Parts: sequence; C-alpha cells; structure tokens
Amino acid sequence: RSRGLGDVYKRQMYKTVKKIVAPIAEKNIPLAIVFGNHDAEAQPQLPFLAKENQICIYAEYENFRSTMNDEDVSGCANCSLPVLSSDGSRTAWNIWCIDSGDYIRDGGFNIIKDAGYGYVKRDQIEWYERRAAELKAQNCGKTVPALLFQHIPVIQAVSYTHLRAHETDQYL
Repeated sequence: RSRGLGDVYKRQMYKTVKKIVAPIAEKNIPLAIVFGNHDAEAQPQLPFLAKENQICIYAEYENFRSTMNDEDVSGCANCSLPVLSSDGSRTAWNIWCIDSGDYIRDGGFNIIKDAGYGYVKRDQIEWYERRAAELKAQNCGKTVPALLFQHIPVIQAVSYTHLRAHETDQYL
C-alpha cells in the first residue's frame, strides 16, 4: 500500500519526539514543554503537525507533566505546575509554561508575511493572574516563588536589550 507524504511526516514526528523523550522517561525525570515558533510552521497545510497533536505524543509518557491547557485559553500547553514542599503539605514553587505563539496569522491560520512573531494573548495573561491569585490564597496570602518558561521573549525585554545596546554600542 502506498503511503502519502502526510503519513511520512506523522511517522517522523512521532519518532523524533520518542528520541527526545525516551532517555528522560527511562530515568523518570519529570518533563514539561513549551512550544516555539517552529512547532506549527507547517499549519494549515499539514494539520496533523499541530501542537495539539504533538503534545498527545508527549502525554504517552508517565513522566510528562504539561497539559493541553489548564483552561480554555489561546495556545497549547499553557499550564501551572506546582512543586510541593518536601512534606507535600504546600506549594513551595510553581512552574509556569506559556505558549507565546509562533507567527502572526490570519483567520485561516496562514502566516502573514513580515508581520512578526506571535505573542502571549490577553486571555493567557488573565488565566495567569487568576491562577497566581489562587496559589497565593492557598499559600496563606504569600506569593508562591515561580519560574516562567515561554519561547518568544516578552517585547519589553527585547526593547530594553535593544535600548541598552544602543546606549552603549554593545550587545548585552
């Protein structure tokens, strides 16, 4: 039976994810992911390469901690991953994973040429604020220390770096 190019891509994606995750899974190291701007470049032409399909492969592993999305918000794999204290009684840390998008796209999910990179959307920020407030309330009113991971940096950081580099004629 002849297989189409789509089947070849699907098999290759599956094999690639397995190669990445297998050594981590063998040692049962917890794993979470954030998607970047290249993870959905083939959409809409090759919809089976969607981030939602990719995360399903990762989810086959018991050590995988990310979720499709904690709430119905823009992007894929936006999640809050609490790290419990050694006695398990409270959240000692939180790990945030936020999908910062890939490229600016039109209504048909086509990349708009030269429009730039994607960004964290308003509904994701609102989800983050709600969840952070919940964690704080659960932690006797104290902010839970956290790390946030996303692929595309916040524009303010890029602007600051550019400004500082321009002021000193050096890159930071």
